[in-house]
Formats: sequence, structure tokens, C-alpha cells
Amino acid sequence: SNFNIKQVDDVMKMAKIVPSINQIESNPYIAQTELISHCEKHGIKITAYSPLGSQDNPARQERWPVLLKDKTVVALAKKYGKTPAHICLRYHIERKVSVIPKSVTPSRIAANIDVFDFNLTAEDIKDLEKAEFFRSCCPPKMIEWKGQKICIPRDLCHPYFPFEECLEKFKDIRANYQDERGWAPEK
Repeated sequence: SNFNIKQVDDVMKMAKIVPSINQIESNPYIAQTELISHCEKHGIKITAYSPLGSQDNPARQERWPVLLKDKTVVALAKKYGKTPAHICLRYHIERKVSVIPKSVTPSRIAANIDVFDFNLTAEDIKDLEKAEFFRSCCPPKMIEWKGQKICIPRDLCHPYFPFEECLEKFKDIRANYQDERGWAPEK
């Protein structure tokens, strides 16, 4: 799970059996459209976790947007007579992505299935994806660095860390930090 395009390509170069599923964080704020399309080309299905925006993420910062209060999500919920959660779940169904919302409340678990009596339009999907401005490098981790608490990708120090877009941003930490598992990039 959480394989990006580069990792999918690396696996496909050597795999004798194509992976069946790539489980990734995805919701209208983290659409991952390019990755989903790439996996589809290889016959790999997608399962989306955190489809409602991961409000209980321990690294969540106050400035991060709340998906279930997003104006587009709320407007679509009103348009269809549904909840914002229903809109987020239906968003994945429209994209042929299986979705696993986290819930421990029996009433919410039951309500989550109430998404098969309406469809979002292509325009609705476009409107939802316009809000995509927030990216996580999942899963996040809080560390102390030079006297400050900062959020970094959890596996930043792994020797095969694949998210090249993060390497430049965190190069000082990556070069000088050893995590609790003893991972530290080669010097």
C-alpha cells in the first residue's frame, strides 16, 4: 500500500504476478488522479483510505482544511439531500475506486452504505477536485528538529524513500537525522 507511480513501475519491472490492489490515501483534497490512472493501466485496483479527510490524524495541523466542511462538498450534499460524508464516499465510487471509511459508530457504519441512490455528475467531480490543494506525504510523523516540532514523512530516512518531491524540501533532515528504527540514509 501507499505505492507511488515510481514504486508501481519498479514493482512492474520485476513482478511475475501483478499486484491486485494499491491502498492509498485519497479524498477530494488528495485526489491522486494520476496515480489511480497509472495503476489502472497496469490492471491494479485502488482502495482509498481516509476518504473523509482524516480528521483524527495525529499530525493534523489547525490550518489544514476540514473536508466535511468544504463549501463544495457541503453544497453538493445539499443538492442531493445527502451528508458531506456521502458525497465523499460517492466521489470514489464514481471513479471506480473502492473505499474504506473508518468508523466505530454503528449508526455511521450503517449510514455509509446509503450512497447508491444517487450519482455525481462529471461536473460535480471536477468541482470537488478543484479543491485539491493539500497533499500529505502519508503517513506523517512529528519530530523535534532544531528546537521545533515539525511534520515530516514518516519514512523519510528509509534508504529507499520513494517520494522524490520531498527529498529537496527535507534534505537537511534526511542527511542528519536517524529515526528510532535506525534508518539513516547513506552518507
